[in-house]
Amino acid sequence: MEKILIFIESHPELNKIIFFVIGILIVWISGFFKLINLYIGKLDTKLRLEIVKGTARYLYLKEYPVDNTSHKRFAIWLNLTIANPSDKLVSVKSFELQFINKIGRLSDRLFPITFPNVPRINVGNSIKLFPVFFSRFLEMEKYTNNELFSPDGKILSGDLQTGYLLFMEEYKENLLPKIENELMKIKITCIDIKGKKFSVTGTAKRIQLDEAKRTVPGIDSYVDEEKYLVSANRLEGLTNS
Repeated sequence: MEKILIFIESHPELNKIIFFVIGILIVWISGFFKLINLYIGKLDTKLRLEIVKGTARYLYLKEYPVDNTSHKRFAIWLNLTIANPSDKLVSVKSFELQFINKIGRLSDRLFPITFPNVPRINVGNSIKLFPVFFSRFLEMEKYTNNELFSPDGKILSGDLQTGYLLFMEEYKENLLPKIENELMKIKITCIDIKGKKFSVTGTAKRIQLDEAKRTVPGIDSYVDEEKYLVSANRLEGLTNS
């Protein structure tokens, strides 16, 4: 070390080079740590999705033949929690649901529709009501005395929102959901206003009509109307027609 110092002192022209190299190293190290912080920041802005346990259900509303081929209309609903661990407000603009069909592929994307009534369950002698994403039920807000009863997808830093979502379509044969032990594999995706997608997978359990009408009063009124069918391919077909 002493010899190095003596060499540097005897060659003063090296000082500028040494300081230049040190400066480059400082800039490089600083940039490296900035990249690390940026990466951590991106991880923190990732929304965390969770399907509330025991809430994902599917229901067959009707089955009918077309040219000797069976068609089925079905509904899928679930209660979804979205957590925002970042230090910024995150706004969710839309949702999509897919399921595994009978040929083992992800289905077309389904978009949510409005519930006929607020989802609910009986708890003893009382009824527990659940909010629905992007759907305001004014009578429920009045009943609960809570104007924020319906989640709007604008999730504050460190906060979360929970709400129900309802999807409906009808398909035939291999395009129908693959069912094993009365369970359907599903994938729910939310998209924020920047277009970033966040997904979670789970399973939906079959529910019979009588129980479904207690959970979602009025769901049986969705048996025939075409307006309740909202898959991506169907909407694209309407746009192109």
